[in-house]
Amino acid sequence: MTEIILLTVDSLRADHLTEGLFPRTWDHFQSDFALFENCISNGTTTQLSFPYIHTGQPMAKRGGIQSNIPTLADVYPGFSWALTNSPQLRADIGYSRGFDKFESSVTEASKQKSDHTVSKLKRWGNNYRFIRSLYYNIVLKLYARVSEPELLNSNTLLADSVTDKLISALESEEGFFWAHYMDPHSPFNHKKIPDRDFHTEHTNTEIKSMNNRFINQGATSSDINFLHQYYEESIKFLDRNLVKLFDFLQSEERWDDTMIVILSDHGECFDDEGQYWHGSDLLPVDELVQVPLLVKYAENKHTNSYSHPVQSADLLATVAEELCLDITIPDGTYPFTDDQARLIVSKSANGVRVTTESGYGIKQNDGEITIHGELSERSRRVLKNESPHGAEDQDLNDQFDNNKVEEQLEYLGYK
Repeated sequence: MTEIILLTVDSLRADHLTEGLFPRTWDHFQSDFALFENCISNGTTTQLSFPYIHTGQPMAKRGGIQSNIPTLADVYPGFSWALTNSPQLRADIGYSRGFDKFESSVTEASKQKSDHTVSKLKRWGNNYRFIRSLYYNIVLKLYARVSEPELLNSNTLLADSVTDKLISALESEEGFFWAHYMDPHSPFNHKKIPDRDFHTEHTNTEIKSMNNRFINQGATSSDINFLHQYYEESIKFLDRNLVKLFDFLQSEERWDDTMIVILSDHGECFDDEGQYWHGSDLLPVDELVQVPLLVKYAENKHTNSYSHPVQSADLLATVAEELCLDITIPDGTYPFTDDQARLIVSKSANGVRVTTESGYGIKQNDGEITIHGELSERSRRVLKNESPHGAEDQDLNDQFDNNKVEEQLEYLGYK
């Protein structure tokens, strides 16, 4: 049975998959991996995109994975292990389903810190239906005050620790392994690159302020220059640790027989089309939905570059084909190497995007549609009829039931 390693990387843009940022792993990518040059994420945030990665289908109404559909771990016939390393990829919203061992680095301390904010929002929540237009601003300003980003976030692991844990798991078992890397995710600063000694003239307070302005859509050009520098340095740090994993697999003679998938959940905006960060209220522009996808197939079955559009949702179909599984594949999804024409839908809370081989269109919440390239009549109908995620009104009590307010904050992107 083929061993599978899924390496997901948060916030990594497709145009940052370069030799300059991945110097240690680049030769491996060139010789042993298939590169999918036009991979589109189905969502602009972690919460929106990951259900597609694991099931090929959208998230459940209240967040996470739908309870009645199979996940990658469900269909894998052997041992499975996961390190999610993100507060949005938790067991209570379905991400542990099917895994024999499931680990998250989210601490109780971080949960207690956010619970104070949650309790405030619960008390104020009855005004939601009357002041919906103010809700985003209230959440943004309140949550920024109580959850100012730390220079070194103790609630998520850096690439060196993630790789060490993954190698330790691989030493004990064979099967399906999923590890999530958070390094390119904000906040951006020199403390997230522990194997290099960077000098900066900025104080910690100034760096925190830059990151807060960035996520609040108010970064200056000097902020962007500083933050983007450390975004790239975080990618290089990731590269230096990925090569340790590759070296381990080769030393254990497991490289040739293992399938490795490297995929980002979404991109990042650095004043691209006037947008910053990756909040769910942003439009699904290229910089947010074009993501890197590299696949090392067992026995180097495919090592070419592919230019046809693929999507995050195609992963389940790809694994099913690799393992010869007799399972139902979600409509409109295909193995990555299949050049079947796709109609790819990507959503945020502020817009819908439909991508095809000949072009794409974006519909904003106000109904305005912008077309780039050419879209067929069918694609235009889908774009017209699809709604941005969460656009439909819901009863407020639904949103506060079962302590789901924190998920709503994460969904809004202010986490």
